[in-house]
Amino acid sequence: MTGKPWRDVIAQIIKGKPVVVWTTGDYKQPDRWKTWKHGNEEIKTPLDLHAVVLIGFDPDHVYIDDPLTGKKAHRVNKKMFFRTWEIMGKQALTFPSTPTSWQLRLYYPFPRF
Repeated sequence: MTGKPWRDVIAQIIKGKPVVVWTTGDYKQPDRWKTWKHGNEEIKTPLDLHAVVLIGFDPDHVYIDDPLTGKKAHRVNKKMFFRTWEIMGKQALTFPSTPTSWQLRLYYPFPRF
């Protein structure tokens, strides 16, 4: 899903499929970047790169599960989150179909209550 428009990401949520999206640790626009050379290519990335699981939305917010903080269904300002997601390269992925229980254990190795 990387590079797809936001509406495609939201369409997955409407279908009930969570989406892994890249953001920053505080979900705000990155303010610290690191650049280095790899061969002839220059790589630039924020120092606060982070991925979360997008699980829902309403008119003003998105709801995420955050593996860094352990927060579930954490409410974040949608405009801020969307802008950060764009700056981060619109990186996202989801399962093509409902994951099996063994796939879920890869991401949630502990019982979810």
